[in-house]
Amino acid sequence: MLKEKNYLSAEDMVELDTKREFIPLTFDGMFKGLFKKDLDLLKDFVLSQIGLEMEDGMYKVELLDSELVKDKVNEYQKTVDIYVTINNMYVNIEINREYFKNVEKRNFIFADKLHTMMLKRGDDIKGLEDKMFIQINLNAMDKYDENNKKLKYGTDKIVYYGLDTGKVYNSNKFVYVKFLEYFRDLYYNEEEELDESCLWLVLFTSKSFLEMYNILGKLFDNDRREQFIRNVIAMIDDKKIFEDWEIEKL
Repeated sequence: MLKEKNYLSAEDMVELDTKREFIPLTFDGMFKGLFKKDLDLLKDFVLSQIGLEMEDGMYKVELLDSELVKDKVNEYQKTVDIYVTINNMYVNIEINREYFKNVEKRNFIFADKLHTMMLKRGDDIKGLEDKMFIQINLNAMDKYDENNKKLKYGTDKIVYYGLDTGKVYNSNKFVYVKFLEYFRDLYYNEEEELDESCLWLVLFTSKSFLEMYNILGKLFDNDRREQFIRNVIAMIDDKKIFEDWEIEKL
């Protein structure tokens, strides 16, 4: 039983780690549940990753349907992990826990499909200029340099441009590819303090309640940390999420 007090403590996290299994935050049910429970949390994460700031009250966050419309009857049904609008930005977040061939290409196809869906029937294609599409592609697997066997890079920003001209042909569409383990390595092996954007990515690599608690302490105030931890505990106690996690482990 958790002690009744104003805030959960590090000692409570140690106790939790002895009594409950910590389900990774990158697990599908955990990842989606955290953000869908708290759209302000989702907004802050997205803005931290793309380097934008908005004043409180100057944004509107709305969850969109994660199932992509089929153009053909026999087309394979596609679903995305998280799809939202933040003001005039359309944001798709994909989380990848395992490496399999062409996973990045698959997500780029998702991005292309979602980008075209931003226009409604009858809209002029110039309307895309007033909207921004962003995909944040989070990779929980290691990305190794073949020679040095070390993480090669942490993030990449992808745009469409001409190889010969160098011209960017669509300045309102971006794909951010981020490798979480790269930032975890920085967190534990570099002396320099990481900024908010990096700490978010390290948070998703947490392997225990105590580790998550300590990283959250560098990101949030006590109230927000408390809410985050309580949400994580509630999801781990959710029978459906726990059963899905047991299946994935097998």
